[in-house]
Amino acid sequence: LTFEWQRNNVPIDSMANPSAATNTFTILARDPMNPVVQPGVQWADAGSYRVRVTNATGINVFSKPVKVKVASAAVLLS
Repeated sequence: LTFEWQRNNVPIDSMANPSAATNTFTILARDPMNPVVQPGVQWADAGSYRVRVTNATGINVFSKPVKVKVASAAVLLS
């Protein structure tokens, strides 16, 4: 099986976020002062998420979308 996660019906780049090609997706946030990836949710991550699963014969199905709302963006403390 292959997996393609989408936000607002647009595929998420698996080069920028490798979990976008797996069965478990993780939203990643970057601290602009530090290039190390930190897990967390930012305002721009809000949206409708779904996954497309494709089998070996090319048949694919989409999950039901889930809306992600951000009430408060992550704060990175040093």
